[in-house]
This record gives sequence, structure tokens and C-alpha cells, in this order.
Amino acid sequence: MKIALAFEFQIVENIPIEKRDIPMDKIITEKIDYIDLEYSLTEIKNLIIKAHENNVKVILSSHNFDSTPPKENLIKDLEKMVCIGSDIIKIATMVKNLDDIISLLHLINYAKKKKINIIIIGMGEIGKITRIVSYLFGSKIIYCSIPGEKAAPGQFDYKKLIEIIKDFE
Repeated sequence: MKIALAFEFQIVENIPIEKRDIPMDKIITEKIDYIDLEYSLTEIKNLIIKAHENNVKVILSSHNFDSTPPKENLIKDLEKMVCIGSDIIKIATMVKNLDDIISLLHLINYAKKKKINIIIIGMGEIGKITRIVSYLFGSKIIYCSIPGEKAAPGQFDYKKLIEIIKDFE
């Protein structure tokens, strides 16, 4: 199991790059494998170009902390994100029921048929299962936490995650 060094930057407020505590344009030049950038960032296209110039792969992310949109909307969002030129697309939604899980798995299937590199994350306790199932069915990366550290809703710590994945290999 390979572990890549990645930096995830989510938008908290729409703060211009030059006014952020951690300027992304400088992080991109560091020795990282991936940078995870939020799709809604106003300067996204320039950041992707800079990352690629520095041999850093880009994960383009979309987060919906409230719900999981219908699968048709998820597909439209995916298609818009593909046009920007990232290496991997990440879609994370809040999962509230089985229909939400099925919508996310449908999106993985769609992306696989279109040869789109994708990461799917179902947030929340109900969505926890998607972190494993999506990986087994083609999601490229699983986000995990350090044991004992604060984690995103439904996120496994890396030790538990490795145990679970080994059971399926």
C-alpha cells in the first residue's frame, strides 16, 4: 500500500491567495505528491497550472456538507470539474440514507466507464461505509486520520483503515 504526501486546502472564507496564512502558490513548489484544491476557489485554473509545472498532481474537490445531491446533479458537477484539467476529481457529500450511498456508488461506476480518476467520500456516520466500498470499486484514494487526532465526520484512522482493507485483499 503506497502512501503519498498530500496537502489539502479547503476554502474557509473567500480570502485571496496573498492574504492567506499558508499561501498555496508557495506550497505547490514544495516536495509534495498531490495538492487537494477546492473547485470553488476563484484562482483554481492558475493553481492547477502552477501545480503541474512543479510536477504536483491536483485533486480537484467539491464538498457538500449538507446533503448528497441526486445522481444526475453529481454527474453534471463531475463533468464540469473534468473540464478544468485536474488529475483526480474528489466529490464529498453528507450521507443521510441508503439512497445517498447508492448515488455515490453510481457516480463511481459512471466515472470508471468514462475513465475519470475519482475519489468519493460519503461524510457522516452513515457515509462511513462509502470510504471502504468506494475504494474497493474504483475510488483512487481514501482519506484517513492519525489515530487519536480529530478527524472529519466518518473518517477512519489510518491503522483501522489498513486493517479493514487487508481483509479484502
